[in-house]
Amino acid sequence: MKKMPAWNIKPPPPVPYEMRVIIWRCRDVTIKDDWTGMNDLYITGTLDLPGIKRQQTDLHYRSKRGVGNFNWRMKFPVDLPVKRPPRFRLAIWDKDYFSANDSICEANLSLAGLFKKAFTNKDRVQMKNRGRLRFG
Repeated sequence: MKKMPAWNIKPPPPVPYEMRVIIWRCRDVTIKDDWTGMNDLYITGTLDLPGIKRQQTDLHYRSKRGVGNFNWRMKFPVDLPVKRPPRFRLAIWDKDYFSANDSICEANLSLAGLFKKAFTNKDRVQMKNRGRLRFG
């Protein structure tokens, strides 16, 4: 009886990457403070992987007409490949000083495709929409 060589089925070793999220601007944000008619805006970013802390932008005081400018970068260390596809949560908040902060909106983005592409190509990946940079 001929012996067949064993196949190596170990997962690939983790490779360190860095996910960067740049927040330049938000617009058309609902005004939550009826008393002043303005928001004190900040944005949080959460990557749902163990050991990764939530990050937030600085505060854009007294935002009128739902516009906020930030020029803020969030950096998250990630080891690829990951066991389960992570999600990234962006949330816009209105800072309140005498009560709880108001959640204005949030978006959850699946990063499975981006992380897979980055790991496969061993290179950086930028979000695109119909061949153009999605955010830019």
